[in-house]
Amino acid sequence: MATVLVGSSFARYYRVEVQNSLRSMGIAFCLYSISSIQRLVLQTFLRNYSNTWNVVDEVTYIATLTLLGARYVLLPRMSEGRTTPRTAYAELAPQMNERLKA
Repeated sequence: MATVLVGSSFARYYRVEVQNSLRSMGIAFCLYSISSIQRLVLQTFLRNYSNTWNVVDEVTYIATLTLLGARYVLLPRMSEGRTTPRTAYAELAPQMNERLKA
């Protein structure tokens, strides 16, 4: 959860555009982490409501799986993406080596 929060603050500060699929993944992990912490604390102090917290845990788990499943729906297909020709490396590598030497 801390990685998601720090990463999102850096993305906002440096104005990096975050894909919707990655955003939904981050939200899913934060949601499940918060739910797990809350469930642990509340089940410790409120044992009479353990069945209720089990239902809450199951609902957040299903919500997390739904958000992670949405990641695959929102991701663009690799074959549909723009690819670079195979000769690009052969053309760029010598130029980059010269720049590194300079």
